[in-house]
Amino acid sequence: MPNPPTALLFPGQGAQSDTMLDELSRFEQFQAPYALASDTLGYDLLAELRKGTTSIHTNLVSSLMTVLASVVSLDILRQSDATAASVMGVAGYSVGQWVALYAARAISLVQLIRIVHRRAAMMDECAARNPGSMIAVIGIGESTLENCCAGIRSRGLFVAIANYNAVGQYTLSMETRAVSVVMQEVQALKPIKCIQLQAAGPWHSQMMSPAADALAEFLQGEAFRPTAIPTIDNTTGNFLPMEVDSCRRRLADQVSQPVRWSNGIETLVTQGAARFIEVGYGNMLTKFGFFINRNVQHMTFHTSLA
Repeated sequence: MPNPPTALLFPGQGAQSDTMLDELSRFEQFQAPYALASDTLGYDLLAELRKGTTSIHTNLVSSLMTVLASVVSLDILRQSDATAASVMGVAGYSVGQWVALYAARAISLVQLIRIVHRRAAMMDECAARNPGSMIAVIGIGESTLENCCAGIRSRGLFVAIANYNAVGQYTLSMETRAVSVVMQEVQALKPIKCIQLQAAGPWHSQMMSPAADALAEFLQGEAFRPTAIPTIDNTTGNFLPMEVDSCRRRLADQVSQPVRWSNGIETLVTQGAARFIEVGYGNMLTKFGFFINRNVQHMTFHTSLA
């Protein structure tokens, strides 16, 4: 029986762990991308983590480890499963957007690692100048949360929705001096959950505009091939043009604009996706999926099953 029309999903940061690559490291598919990432960094990533000389919670390290987990898992999935023939679309959350472009064959593995490395460095430089934080909020309606943010901004403190994950599930980005005010006012709305995240900066907000400008300039030196698989754009929730060469600026702006994840999933469903497979570390996108649309199948690919 043929597989149903399938979309592959690639996670972003947020669920990272020091041990997230341990299981994958036993596969031969791990060696080449890991060596490339370590060469790009200039040091052995896992060795430095074990020694405690670097932290999984730094943006650069978690970005590369998240990407490695997805790339290796994708390779294993393609070699161990007949899913490839039924894939009708791909999407990636935040840094996962770049893995989606890799899966769609718009960029090479070398480009993927190089772009993600530079993207993280530019975001970190921007966050050092414009420090901020992120808060996850569950159980408050979108319009209510938007109004709360607008009220806080009217008092000269920046906060905005950075991630539209699913109905009633959002992430806020804000400047450091706004954190206590945001926590107090959001908690007054009686959410199911309101927690500060271990984010290294106010990602996907206008505070990252200088990083978006720097990334756009860097991407002028990258050549993109047409996507072989339709690819969702984080910033709109619609498909990127097949000729992604024309949208370098849009891809750069992703670091300073909200991730409209739920819109992207609904776009894929509208186009016929009946099954979603999360490929990488964790199962956060699978959880979001159940809240976005329960009429389709949501699952996570586990390498232990390969």
